[in-house]
Amino acid sequence: MLSSWFVLEGIDVVRDPMPHAELAAAALTPCLERIPTTSALARLRSPSPRVWVSLTRVHGAATAGAALMLASGRCPRGSALALAALTAPAAIANLPLSARAEADTASAPERRRRFVTLVSLVGAAVLAGIDTEGRPGIGWRLAHARDGREARTTR
Repeated sequence: MLSSWFVLEGIDVVRDPMPHAELAAAALTPCLERIPTTSALARLRSPSPRVWVSLTRVHGAATAGAALMLASGRCPRGSALALAALTAPAAIANLPLSARAEADTASAPERRRRFVTLVSLVGAAVLAGIDTEGRPGIGWRLAHARDGREARTTR
């Protein structure tokens, strides 16, 4: 059930990337402008709108793909953590406290609602990603194996 929102959102982004690309560009442009002009990455300072649309589509497809993997039970912890990692930047882009949000008071309640939704979904995806479904996690298994090995060597 958790993955249904991610699937629909990912498909929506792939179908209609422009609003999402504009939001991503507005959120990331201040970061990209900090790249030094003498750097090898200087060409990334001002991507074209076409690049933003392509990146947004790829992000949407990755989100939908990870959500489908989670829904089908394929690598559930990895796909849930991938969803959390893919959704966190969208939550940051929707921060209601930014200067962009203050300038556009008409969309402030919508941005706040979307931000809270995204933060909640990131939290749910992280919880799904760390859930071991009743089986011991890797950390416990390593500690248990280490304790067993120490017990055998001290006999």
